[in-house]
Parts: sequence; structure tokens; C-alpha cells
Amino acid sequence: MQPTSTARGETIVVRCPQVVRVVVPLLGLAGLAYLAVGLVHGRFPVQDMRLVSLAAALVVAAVLILFISRSRLEIDAEEIRQYRGANLVRRAPVRAIRAIALGLQKKTLRFDGGEEFNLHDGFENVALAVAFFQAILDARASSAAPSPPPAGVAAAAAAPPAVDLEDAGGALPVAAPAGNRVTLPLQYVAFPAQCCRCGRAAGTTCQVSMSRSIWLLFTTVSTIATVYVPACKWCKTKRSVAGVLSLLLLLLTIVAGLIAFLVIGIDRGGPGITLAALGVFLVLMWILGRSLDGILDRHFVGVRAVSMSKNVQTITLGFRDAAVAAAVAELTERRRARQVAGARQVLGEAR
Repeated sequence: MQPTSTARGETIVVRCPQVVRVVVPLLGLAGLAYLAVGLVHGRFPVQDMRLVSLAAALVVAAVLILFISRSRLEIDAEEIRQYRGANLVRRAPVRAIRAIALGLQKKTLRFDGGEEFNLHDGFENVALAVAFFQAILDARASSAAPSPPPAGVAAAAAAPPAVDLEDAGGALPVAAPAGNRVTLPLQYVAFPAQCCRCGRAAGTTCQVSMSRSIWLLFTTVSTIATVYVPACKWCKTKRSVAGVLSLLLLLLTIVAGLIAFLVIGIDRGGPGITLAALGVFLVLMWILGRSLDGILDRHFVGVRAVSMSKNVQTITLGFRDAAVAAAVAELTERRRARQVAGARQVLGEAR
């Protein structure tokens, strides 16, 4: 949903999906029963701390879902309204939004008056809401100066922003490519309708992602920035096959290395040297595993994710072809300009 369509009276509704409201509480009840049986008998049915931790996590998730599932947000061109059940909790004008903070598993809408609304990733239509607000923020941030012409990417990069971009939640305008790399606002990324690897007509897409994770004992919580890169079916097939083969080769290398270190190394080098060498080997394998997707993406897709900003608003992509990088930068700037113009109409600030 574009801001211009919202201006015609449509409303974005953000709420917890029905399937989540039913399934998660049921799993939480199962986890609670598991813990209760263990407490009554003085021991847990299965002596595995992973199951205990999973049961506790399900109980916590069920409590959170029961709390937030009764809440919904309604967003239109004028204001945001938050409901708890059937009762209106609070409202805020759209033009008062100050920033979107993209964090682990949720987005936080911050307003000029200090209020904050949370949009959890499991809610429906969160992507539409974030797209709507991103265009609003960028329209406000660039209101001090007219938008740069779509073709003038290099000139736009030299123009100073009107406000603090970190606070505004966007990158204005699109920076000119630095060689084969270009940093793009994630919300507006656009590609030409052709394979970025071979130039043939695109018949499908490949996902190129960058992630940041926090390890929590038995699981990880991740923030992932993903772009969908146009690709021909042949290039996508090659990327898929290469991904499977490289993963198998990596696993075989790790297994062979472990066998070599533990069976051969201890006999010849002693346990101390062997364990140190094993640690170095595992670190190198971990680095290779983390870099593998980027290497394959650049070779078979033509684009790889290099980094993303701390607030997950921008993503830096590396291209095999500098001309494709320039084309993507220009198309992204065109798309940003169109959506910001629509947002100005919503705000009543069209020039």
C-alpha cells in the first residue's frame, strides 16, 4: 500500500494473526504442564535442560501473545489509533512521528511527544506500515529542499541532508556508487528487470541477505535485511546447486578435520598442540561458513550483501558489474522520489 492510496481513505490494520493467537497459547499450556509435572514429582520427565528451557520459553511466549493479541493499530493518512480489545487506548497524529527504530523482532514508532508504539514482527501488515511511515519520515526529512532529479544521483549524494538521518530513520538521498558497492535505503531498493549476473531477462528472483544475531544459549535472535535480486532461471539454478554442494563440502571438510585432529594429531603432536590447532581450524571453518553465501551470491547472482546499518535502514550491496550498481542506485532514487512525493501529498505538503 502506497501513501497515495492511503490518502484516498484506506486504512492499514496491524494485529496479531489468528493462527498465532491460537497455536502459541496451546504450546504455552503444554510447556506449563511439562514444568508442573516436573515440579510435582521433584524431577522433570526428561532430564534435558534444553527441553526445560524450551518449555519455559513457550510459557513466556504464550503470556506475551495473550497480552498483545488483543491489541491492534489502525493507521491512515491522519492518525494512528491503538486499541486493546474493543477499547481505544490512545491515538497520535501521523505527522508527529519522529523515527522508526528497527530492532530484534519488533519495530518501534517514536513520536515528537515522546510516545512509542511497538509493532512486533509477527503482526500482520507490519511491512505495509513500515513502508508507509518510512516514506512519511523521508518526506519530512527532505522538506527543507526539493527532491533531487532521479538522474542526478551523484549530485544528490553531495547535497547535505536537512536533518539527522540516523534520527529520521532513512538515507536521503541515495548515495552515488563507490566502485562496485552502493549503500541503499532498504525500503526503496529497486533493480532493473534483468538478471544481474548475465543480463538476460529475469524470470525469477534470488534472496540476498545480511543478518545480525544474538546467541541465547539454545537459540539465536536475529535481525535480517533481505533484498530480492532479479535473476534468470539458469543463474538461480546454478546458485541453488552451488549452495548445496558447497555446504556438503564444508561439512565434509569439518568432519575430516575433526577426525584428523582427534585421531592423528593427538598421537603425533600431543593433546595441547592438537586442541590449539583444532580451535584454529574450527574458527577458520566458522569464518568460511559465514562468508560462503556472500561468495556464492557475488559469483552466481551478481550481487552480495556487504553490510547493513545499525538501525537496519540501509544495506550495502556489492556488484560484479559497476554499471549494474549505478543502474540500481538510480532506480532506487527514482522509487524513493515517487514514494516521498506521495507522502508529501498525505501530509498536505505537496509543492
